[in-house]
Order: sequence, then structure tokens, then C-alpha cells
Amino acid sequence: LSGTAFDEGVFLDSTFERCRLGGASLARTGHTRTTFRDCDLSDGSFAGALLFRVEFAGTDLERCDLSGADVQWTNFDGRDVRSMVLAGAGFSHASFDGANLAEMKLDNLRFIDCSFAGADLTNVDLRGAVIERCSFRGAKLCGAVLTGCRGAHANFTAADLSATKFSGAELPFAVFTDANLAGLDLHGSVFAGADLSGADLSDSNLAHASFPNANLAGASLARATAEGCLLDAAALTGADCRGAVICGASLAGGSCGRADFSDALLTATTWEAAELTGTTFARAKLDHASLVHAMVSAMTFDRADLSHANLHGLDETQATWTGAVLAHVRRTDRDLLDAERWMP
Repeated sequence: LSGTAFDEGVFLDSTFERCRLGGASLARTGHTRTTFRDCDLSDGSFAGALLFRVEFAGTDLERCDLSGADVQWTNFDGRDVRSMVLAGAGFSHASFDGANLAEMKLDNLRFIDCSFAGADLTNVDLRGAVIERCSFRGAKLCGAVLTGCRGAHANFTAADLSATKFSGAELPFAVFTDANLAGLDLHGSVFAGADLSGADLSDSNLAHASFPNANLAGASLARATAEGCLLDAAALTGADCRGAVICGASLAGGSCGRADFSDALLTATTWEAAELTGTTFARAKLDHASLVHAMVSAMTFDRADLSHANLHGLDETQATWTGAVLAHVRRTDRDLLDAERWMP
């Protein structure tokens, strides 16, 4: 059957076993529970086809063309798919666990509820791709480009993300638990509600990134660059932010208990109503910062620069201020505080 044209055919519960289909055209065909067992489909074409629960057991897919195909509930586990053509294809509930996709161009493709657990995605190009609810657990993504990719609830637990590019990505509710994101470019990315607990973001570029309601408890942002970063209502409990540059960032309503901002550059940051129990700002630069109604206890501002900062509603007796610079600080306005607390 090599070179045979099956274009626009419909296959339901069909089985092809030990068939030579090299170079065959199955363009725009429809497949429901089709099985290709021990077949040769090298250089074949499924361009524009619908593949639903298709099985390729022991089948040669070398240089197979799936461009524009709609692939659902189909398994590519453990395969080397690098020679396949996937341009314009869409994948739903497909599995690439342990597959080799290194160096592939998957930009602007759509992956919904797919699994890439343990897959090799070294230097893969996923620019602009949709990765909704996809799992990359334990996958190798070193050098991968995810610039501008988007999709909620992606899971990168235990993935190798060294030298991966995430700038401009939109990955709300993504899971990066204990992930190594050190030194990466994440500027302008959106990680709303994401779980980055215990993640290493040290020396990374987080400028103008967005982390509202994200979990960064125990994470390291040491020496990170995060100007204009949005961290409203984020959990930074126990986070290491020493030496970070976070100028102009907003941490309003955040939970920053026991976090360490020693030596950090925090000019014009907003901490309104943030929880700062046991937080350390030793030697930090907090000039023009707003700590209005911040909830403080056992805090340290020793040798910090708080010139022109707004401390309205902050209980100064709950912090140490040894050697702190407090020039032109705005302290609590008692009349205003009484008015704010007034109940009819």
C-alpha cells in the first residue's frame, strides 16, 4: 500500500497490521479508534486529518506529516518524533511521556491536557504555543523557548528548566514547586495564582512580571531583578529576597512573614496591609515606600533607608529601627486613623 491515497476517507475501529504504508496519503481522513500495528508509515501524511484514540504500536512514523491535524487521545510515549511535521496541528489529551522532541519547532501549536512527563524538550521552540493543563513533570526543558506561551494549570514539577526562556508567558495557576528558575528571563510574564513554593528564582529577571495571589513561600528571589513586579496578595512567607532589586513593585496585602529583604533595593514599593511578622529589612533601601496599615510584629529595619516612606497605621513599637534613616518619614496621622477605624 506504499504511496496509496486514502484522502478524505473515514476509518472507524479499523486495524492496519504489518502494512507497508510508506509515503501513503491519509490527508483529511477521519480516524476513530484506528490501530496501526507494526506498520511502515514513514513519509506518510495525515495532514488535516482527525485522529481520535489512534494507536501506532510498533509503527514507523519517521518523517510523517501531521500538519494541521486534530490529534485527540493519541499516544506518542517514548517515541523519537523529531522528524515528524507538526506545523499547525492541535493536540488534546495526547501523551508524549518520555518522547524525544529536542530542537523541534512547536511554536504557536495548541496542546490541551497533554502530558510530556520525562520527555526531552531540549531547545524546543514553544513560542506562542498554548499549553493548557499540560504536564511537564520531570521533563528536560533546558534551553527551551516558551516566550509568549500561554495556558493555565501547566505543571513543571521537577522539570529541568536551565536556560529556559519564559518572557511574556501567561501561565496562571502553573506549578513550579521546588523548581530551579535561577537566572532565567521571566520579565513581563504572568504567574497569577501559581505555585512557586520553594522555587529558586535567584538572579532571575522578573521585571514587570505578575504574581498576584501566587505562592512563593520559601522561594529564593535573592539578587533577582523585579522592578515593577506585581505581587499583590502573594505569599512570600520565609522567602529569601536578600539583595533583590524590587523598585516600584506592589506587595499590597501579601503575606511576607519571616521573609528576608536584607540589602534589597525597595524604592517606591507598596506594602499596604501586608503581613510582615518577623520580616527583616536590614540595610534595605525603602525610600518613598508605602507601608500604610502594614501588619508588623518582631520586624527589623536596622540601618534601612526609609526616607520619605509612608508609615501611616504601622505600629512602630513592633519593629527595631537601629541606625535607620527616617528623614521626612510620614508617621501615623492619629485623626485620620481614628476616622478610618470609626464605625457608625
